[in-house]
Amino acid sequence: MGGRVMRINDAMLQQIFRGYKSAGTSSGKAGRAGSSSGASRGGDEVSISAEGQSLQRLVQAAAGSTDVRTDRVAELKSQVQSGQYVIDPQAIANRMLGLGGA
Repeated sequence: MGGRVMRINDAMLQQIFRGYKSAGTSSGKAGRAGSSSGASRGGDEVSISAEGQSLQRLVQAAAGSTDVRTDRVAELKSQVQSGQYVIDPQAIANRMLGLGGA
C-alpha cells in the first residue's frame, strides 16, 4: 500500500504561521470595513489562538533541542530513501488505541 508521506520542515511551519497571520489580518479588515468604530482604530490587529501559541512554543523548543539521536535519524533516513523502511499500519493503529502488541 503506497501512501504519501508529508514532511514538515521549518520553512513550511513559517509558511503556516504566515497564513494564520494573513488570515487574521484580512478577516479583520473585512470585519471593520463597514464599521465606524473600527475605522477609528490605528491599525490592524492579529491574534493567535492559544493552540497556535502552544504549537509555536513546541516548534521553538524542538528546534532548540540538542537531544537528537543523529545516528538513529541517519539510519532511518537511509532506510526510507532506499525503500527498506516498512511500517505496519495495524501495529500503529493498535498502539494508538492502547491495544498493545506490535
